[in-house]
Amino acid sequence: MQILFVLLSLFAFSNANVVEYSPYFFNQLGDFMDVYQFSHNSSLIESIGMIFVKHGMTERKLSLQLLHTHFKIEDDEIIVEKMTHNESFTMPVKISSVKAHDVSPYLFKFTPTGNVIPLEYVEHSKYLTGGNMEAKISLISDNTSPFVQDMVRFLLSEGLINVFGVGIPHRNHIGDLSGGATTENSNSVERWYRVTPKTTPSYENHRPTVKNKEDCTHGCAHSCSSHVNSTMKPTIKSKQDCAHGCAHSCSSHVNSTLKPTVKN
Repeated sequence: MQILFVLLSLFAFSNANVVEYSPYFFNQLGDFMDVYQFSHNSSLIESIGMIFVKHGMTERKLSLQLLHTHFKIEDDEIIVEKMTHNESFTMPVKISSVKAHDVSPYLFKFTPTGNVIPLEYVEHSKYLTGGNMEAKISLISDNTSPFVQDMVRFLLSEGLINVFGVGIPHRNHIGDLSGGATTENSNSVERWYRVTPKTTPSYENHRPTVKNKEDCTHGCAHSCSSHVNSTMKPTIKSKQDCAHGCAHSCSSHVNSTLKPTVKN
């Protein structure tokens, strides 16, 4: 236990507003199936999107994230993403195998007091895009900043402090391969998920692996969020149009292509 405490302290930030990493916080997130419906609430997404626009947090500075898990991790593990030129692969690894200066947190959850909790990390490499990670973290590590205060106030008022968080865009090169959108696939048994450029899916070739709408909806919601956060210009007033279009497109596509035996 003492060794684990020392390892965790290696991931502590000098800024007291960034909470020290702990697997506990990741395991407290809701399962994707329990929270995905929030990503299709267009009025809710619009309201949060307006906070990003108001404080100039678009243009690939920060991204809105639906906080969720597909699996649990052990007390001595940390989620680390590794990237190549055209995909990223994320899975839990032993904390003892990671050097703190080789990774940066990119996914954060707000606390009711405006502090931020790091949940997932990305390995430093030549494929890490999006600018200086430390500079991006500084945008949310001050709990007195107007953006953080507005986000926390809204999330608390809606009871969503554990549902939505913020991320630092860092894999822009993957989305750029397909016009800004990405698709996420996951395996809860082997405990990994992979992000690839979004392509036009051929469900004729993939029907056997699609069990229900949630499989497609997850990828659609992730793609829409990534696309909006990476492309929305200051002249766009809300995320509603894109969020609605994405949800409608995904729903229409699934309903028209899945076998009749699929009930949901």
